[in-house]
Parts: sequence; structure tokens; C-alpha cells
Amino acid sequence: MALGLIAVNGIRSKGLESGTPALRDLCATTLERALGDKQQRIRGMAASHLGVLNDATVVPLLLKALEDDH
Repeated sequence: MALGLIAVNGIRSKGLESGTPALRDLCATTLERALGDKQQRIRGMAASHLGVLNDATVVPLLLKALEDDH
């Protein structure tokens, strides 16, 4: 549901700021797993969605995603 909300919002956080902590908690574990998916499209989408959260606690995950060859 949270990922759908982000997608419907045009993959941006504007207007979602008040819900960001809850979204982060709900999404971070799922997206962290998705960063290791065998499909590059899934990994890319996971990194994009993590970035939308604009939360410093997911920066280590995003830095790790930068190591992806794709």
C-alpha cells in the first residue's frame, strides 16, 4: 500500500512528508530485500522508492545500491 501511494504520487515525496516515518518503517525492510533481487529493474525501483522517502536512515542502503553494476 505504501509503495502504491508513492507510485501514485509520481515517485516523489511532496505531500507525503508527514507520513514519511511510517512509510519508512513500512517499506525499508521490503525495499532492502528488493535491492538484492536478481532482476535489475526490481533493484532500481527499490532504490528509487527508498530515495523518495528522503530519510537519512536509508542512506546506507542507497550507498550500497550504488555498487550495483546496473
